[in-house]
Amino acid sequence: FYRDQEMWKTFIGYLESSDLLILFSNSGETPAIIELAETALRKKIPVAGIVSFSGSTLARLANFSILTENRGELPIRLGAMTSRTAQFMIVDLLTILYSMGDKKRSWNYLEKSYV
Repeated sequence: FYRDQEMWKTFIGYLESSDLLILFSNSGETPAIIELAETALRKKIPVAGIVSFSGSTLARLANFSILTENRGELPIRLGAMTSRTAQFMIVDLLTILYSMGDKKRSWNYLEKSYV
């Protein structure tokens, strides 16, 4: 997550209704994330929210939600280790699944990132 809100709004401008915007937030209340979800939804772009609190704003806004375990953690960054670890695992799994769909393209992107 980059805190440049205007850059992400620009990025959303490239998405279409056939795309999916995946947003991560432990609390589901991060103002910048909520604004991105609202912007995408206004453009009819589906939103997936990866959150630790089912009643959060992001969980309510998202078309799809994946809830991560929080084991009673506080919704602050340093106190949210279990949920952050779970969210990292979800990123890894989504990346693997996506890359398996087009291995050649994935390897090309990996090669470019190493160069």
